[in-house]
Parts: sequence; structure tokens; C-alpha cells
Amino acid sequence: MADDDERLRPWHWPGGWLRDEAFWRQITTTTVSTLMTAGVAFLAARLAGVFAQVPWSTVCKTLLAGTVLVLILGLVVLFIESGFATAERRIENRLLRRSNDLRANLDAIRKELDEMQATSGQDP
Repeated sequence: MADDDERLRPWHWPGGWLRDEAFWRQITTTTVSTLMTAGVAFLAARLAGVFAQVPWSTVCKTLLAGTVLVLILGLVVLFIESGFATAERRIENRLLRRSNDLRANLDAIRKELDEMQATSGQDP
């Protein structure tokens, strides 16, 4: 059964990533290093006159829009993953109830068979 846990379906991958501490450490490291590199590169380009025509307000709006987009995408992934987890939990509960019902029916049949054997004089 350990192989089943390791071979998750592709739509379950994001949920595994979100629960993994190493994933968040990697995301944080990558984001900070990218922001630092982009900031230095942007300031160098701005001071060199490459972005002289672009006002600072446009730069701030673009950065804000990008941040909002990333947050929205993160929320969508969380929403989708929680939906899959909920559906999976419902299916597991339904299967568990059915297996418990089946076990109870089998126990009742065994009890009836034991009683029939006892009344007929046969050893169980």
C-alpha cells in the first residue's frame, strides 16, 4: 500500500506540495532571490536610462497586479485541493459504511449457520 501513496494522481500533487515543509522553504528561497535579482537588475536598468520613460506608478501597479495574481492562483489551488480532499473523504466514508454493513451481514449469516448446525446436532 506504500506504493499507492507514492504514486499519487497528478491532480493530487499540489496538495502534497502544499503540505510539504520543504516546498515552502524552496518557494520562499526562490521568491526572495528572484525579487532581489529583479530589483537590482531593474535599478541598474533604470539608472542606465533603459526605463527612463516608465513612471514609477506604472512599475508599482504592475508589481501589485502580479502579487494579486499570484495570491489568487494560490487560493484557487487551495480551493481545488480542498474540494478533491473533501470528495475523497466522502467516498472513503461511504466505502467504510458499506464495508461495515457487509461485515454485520456476514456476522448475522455466520450466527444463523452456527444456530442451524447446533439445532441439527452437527459440530460447528
